[in-house]
Amino acid sequence: MDQTLNIIALREAISNVTKILADRGIKVTQRGSKAFVRSVNGRPKSVNIPFLPENATRELIDAINGFIDHEVGHLLFTDFDVIHEGSKMGKAIADLHNQCEDPFVEKKMSERFKGSAANLENVGNFYLLKVMQVKFDEALAAGKKSFIQSLLLLPAIRAFAGQPVYKRFMDDKWVHCDGLLRVITPDIREMLENAESTQDSLDAAIAIHKAMTTPKRKPPPEKDEDDEDDDEEEGEDPGELTAPDESESEEDPDDDDDDDEDDDEDDEDDDEDESGPGASDEEDDDEDEDEDEDEDDEDEGVAASADATDEDDSDEDESDDEEDDESEGEDSVAGEDEPGAGEEEDESDDEEEAPLMTDKELAEALEEGDFDEAVAEAITEDTRGVIRDSTYNVFTNEDDVIEPFPVDHTYNDEMLESMENQTRQMVGPLQKNLERLVTAQKHSRWNSGLRTGRVNSASLYRLKTGDTRVMRRREVMGETKDVAVSLVLDNSGSMQGSKLDLTMISAYAMSTVLDRLGVAHEVSGFTTIYSGYSTPEEIAEEERKLGMSFSRYEALYLPIYKGFNEKLGVEQKQRMALAPHKHSFTRNNVDGESIAVAATRLLKRPEAGKIMLVLSDGAPAAHGNHDHLNQHLRDTVQKYTNLGVKLIGIGIQDSSVKHFYPEYTVLRNLDDLPGQLMKELRKIIL
Repeated sequence: MDQTLNIIALREAISNVTKILADRGIKVTQRGSKAFVRSVNGRPKSVNIPFLPENATRELIDAINGFIDHEVGHLLFTDFDVIHEGSKMGKAIADLHNQCEDPFVEKKMSERFKGSAANLENVGNFYLLKVMQVKFDEALAAGKKSFIQSLLLLPAIRAFAGQPVYKRFMDDKWVHCDGLLRVITPDIREMLENAESTQDSLDAAIAIHKAMTTPKRKPPPEKDEDDEDDDEEEGEDPGELTAPDESESEEDPDDDDDDDEDDDEDDEDDDEDESGPGASDEEDDDEDEDEDEDEDDEDEGVAASADATDEDDSDEDESDDEEDDESEGEDSVAGEDEPGAGEEEDESDDEEEAPLMTDKELAEALEEGDFDEAVAEAITEDTRGVIRDSTYNVFTNEDDVIEPFPVDHTYNDEMLESMENQTRQMVGPLQKNLERLVTAQKHSRWNSGLRTGRVNSASLYRLKTGDTRVMRRREVMGETKDVAVSLVLDNSGSMQGSKLDLTMISAYAMSTVLDRLGVAHEVSGFTTIYSGYSTPEEIAEEERKLGMSFSRYEALYLPIYKGFNEKLGVEQKQRMALAPHKHSFTRNNVDGESIAVAATRLLKRPEAGKIMLVLSDGAPAAHGNHDHLNQHLRDTVQKYTNLGVKLIGIGIQDSSVKHFYPEYTVLRNLDDLPGQLMKELRKIIL
């Protein structure tokens, strides 16, 4: 589908952004196929937008508009001093800060600029569809459960920040994010959603980093009342992230289940246990048997216990010492666990669980889903696809020049006097003919039901009821044609001499007549300038990546002789009079693009009718692909005709225009102008 008007709007938006950011030292370019942002110490210095061909999809155009708004948001609302401070805290926090900053700046852009909310939602959808959904589907198919949670970190952060497009995306994916839902607590989510500065975003990033990378205590097991009493006596805080203190474990009572009332007696029993057999010989025997079985089964146990058993199982004193060590290392839950577990085994089964991610894993997860980089790569990939499918491609239009034609010291008044003398005789007749065309055909109608005028026999029946409205009167209707006209002149080198003289004199005559009639019009020319060759290395590299050549390389030069908003004054007349005598500016001609620029300016006019007259001596001729240039001219004529512009090609002493313009005429000399011009204008106006 043709997206001409959308691409025109995009290029104008880029032009406006360029003006906004110029004062901030930010260079905005539009060239090649690659989207990127270049930064120095975290501060953006340049932004490049791909130069889209006219077959670009609406989805790609919308994504680029959103990409522009996103980057402008950073440039307008991000405090880069705070960004620099965050970068000192490590890569994970720096990258996390960037992801937390994105929803903040997008919120501010939506509040500040009308239309930004839609643009940012479009680029969000583009990112989720082109990048995130693809990776998610691949990971899900491969069964990479832990990777999925890492992958979804970025859209989860944006969903927590309240962005609707990300909340919708995450609706059916939260089931894969139990860890994120656990550690990113409501207070952190509130920080994300209510961020009003880059510092707020950094605070949220630090909180998320701590929540994800700091070990957590495992939830305590369900306990009966006696167990809760034990915890109180131990004095442990279940929220602490440190392992339990062994000295406190030694002092814990070991016989709660006995419900002894006399603590002193318990202490004496403990002393007995340390020095020899306990109160229950049967229990001790079972304990010894369990110890032996555990030592045989375990490859690695507590070193002291294993050594003691291997050296002398029959030595009662050593066995008692071993039991001592075990007793000291056991928790208050010895009655529930199997006895014989060593001190080292207890440490591996403490109440501290691993963090959701290590610092390195978090940095890798953030890199995997980086928004700015991923969107830029997706835009670049899609742009290269449409460029390869396009029949006409340009590296950039940055070197193109549209300016009022300069009147320099080479001008003299004889030039203007000569032009006026040559057109004086034809202006009168031409004006009368054009006036008839730009004025709608007069027509009349009978207006009935009047009390004065001529009798309308069909209304006489009204007299029976006393109604005297039986007259009618003829009314003549007529109004000025609501039109704007663009005169587009070929100023290429092949036009030098009599052709350029005829072109400029004809344009001068038509402009004079249109000005007298009060018809809005513009007179412009088209040729090329040498500065288009300013980036040959960059162009060559881009062509290598695309595997194809661009259609044209020269920059356009479009002189304005009389603008739509200008009266035909002395300066405007001097411009047209000087042009045939100034050969230094006439080079090559890229007709299709030049006409497109003029037609775009014409389409902006409020007038209902749009007429364009193109005066040229032949086919496009410029450094590039000639087949592309010729076909692009045909496509451009058809495209703008479909958009409502009535186009006429006027061949200047050459009939080549018939190959490009369905409506055309050939002008051999100045005397032919009134007749030939009026003939073609009647076709398209009446």
